[in-house]
Amino acid sequence: MMQSFVQYTPTKVVFGKDTQKEAGKLVSELEITNVLYMAVEVQSIQQKELR
Repeated sequence: MMQSFVQYTPTKVVFGKDTQKEAGKLVSELEITNVLYMAVEVQSIQQKELR
C-alpha cells in the first residue's frame, strides 16, 4: 500500500543560447547551495540520429 507523502521540488529551467553564462548570477539570486547543471549539445544528438 502506498504511503502518504508531500514532495516539494522547486525548479527553475533556463533554456537558450549561452544561458550557462548566467548560472552564477542565478545561483546568487536564489541563495542556494546545491545546483544540478546539465548541458547537452543538441547538434551532436541530431547528427547521431541521422546516421
